[in-house]
Amino acid sequence: MIGALVRDQLNPAITSWKKVLETKRDLWEKFLMVNFWFLEGSHQLVKCQALKIIGESFQRWKSDLNKNYIQKGLTPFNEFG
Repeated sequence: MIGALVRDQLNPAITSWKKVLETKRDLWEKFLMVNFWFLEGSHQLVKCQALKIIGESFQRWKSDLNKNYIQKGLTPFNEFG
């Protein structure tokens, strides 16, 4: 779920990690906090883990795009239309 959210909401052309951090906080507040219930006392722990997963998902997605398309001179549009 988080990986799909990252691919849908984050732009892989973001050059500033400061912008990524802002977007991660927005994703937490607008999507994850709204759609999930957390046990009492676990909110901060879940938030830290979710932000970590968002960052890892973004970095993995950006790396995959680079390896599979940019370095080969292709675009995802060739494969996905």
